[in-house]
Amino acid sequence: MTIILNGTEKKIDEKTTVGELLKSINMSYQVAVFINDKIVLRRDYDVLTFNEADRVRVFKPMGGG
Repeated sequence: MTIILNGTEKKIDEKTTVGELLKSINMSYQVAVFINDKIVLRRDYDVLTFNEADRVRVFKPMGGG
């Protein structure tokens, strides 16, 4: 299936979880994930899967000061 990850098409297997996607793009769980403009709670990363054409955005935390 294909999702849109940060504006770019990405092919993934059906049943891929958010956590598996993060691992495949070398990201830790210390990120914010949105699917179709809805925040995904960290506790759901290992159980939530995707649907065809989901729009996924992943943000790294930024330091400030």
